[in-house]
Amino acid sequence: MAQIFSSIFISYIILDQKWYQRRICAFIGWVVVFAMVFVMHIWAYFYQRAYTRQSVLPATNIDIYSSDYPAHVWLMIFYGFLNSMWQTYAYWPMGTMSNNLTKFAVFTGFYE
Repeated sequence: MAQIFSSIFISYIILDQKWYQRRICAFIGWVVVFAMVFVMHIWAYFYQRAYTRQSVLPATNIDIYSSDYPAHVWLMIFYGFLNSMWQTYAYWPMGTMSNNLTKFAVFTGFYE
């Protein structure tokens, strides 16, 4: 669900605005994706900075009743959000380079 919502957010709300030029939309999209990358990496850093191999017991399990579970779930949800934003933003400039589907297939092949 997070990937669906983020793809809709980045494409319809930011990249496909008719009242801005494509260059402005591309820059705004780049800023949003760039900011999201930094937010997610900082969040992951704070999540993992207390982690060491000695701090984890061999039988440490996390389940839905653990106090750390909601933080892990939200982190993974926002990872999916970032992943979809990144992919949508990566394909959008390729689609704006040409209206020819053959060229788009070549660009996509290079990306993948």
